[in-house]
Amino acid sequence: MVHRAFFQSLVLGFFLFSVQNISAEDSKEARTQAAERYLAVVPISQLLDDTFREMSKSLPEAIREGFVAQMQIVVRADVLEAATRASLVRHFTVDELNAMAEFYSSPHGASAMRKFGAYMADVMPAVQEEMILGLDHMERQVE
Repeated sequence: MVHRAFFQSLVLGFFLFSVQNISAEDSKEARTQAAERYLAVVPISQLLDDTFREMSKSLPEAIREGFVAQMQIVVRADVLEAATRASLVRHFTVDELNAMAEFYSSPHGASAMRKFGAYMADVMPAVQEEMILGLDHMERQVE
């Protein structure tokens, strides 16, 4: 009986020790460091610039650069980067963040990231239209 209680205590101690180590490795500080690594590989300012450039392609060529320059002024990349950082830390583990940074550091990941601005420029009008239609529909139901 004493041996069983000792064994159970030993197993419980190992379990608690391993849980403590897991949470220490995936702490907020570690996630923040991993998020910084990810953001160094995938800078928000570059994503925005790529998106602005793709959006500008629907405008007359003479005003494209002015549009991009104006968007760089009015869209606050630092605010979006802070929001991105906070969300990354909140939703992803250290391992997930490191895996994403590793992928986007790879040739395939870097290639995919270079296409992200064009992808966002393609899909955002449809997302915005669907959101507007959905909100209009909800508004009509309330009336």
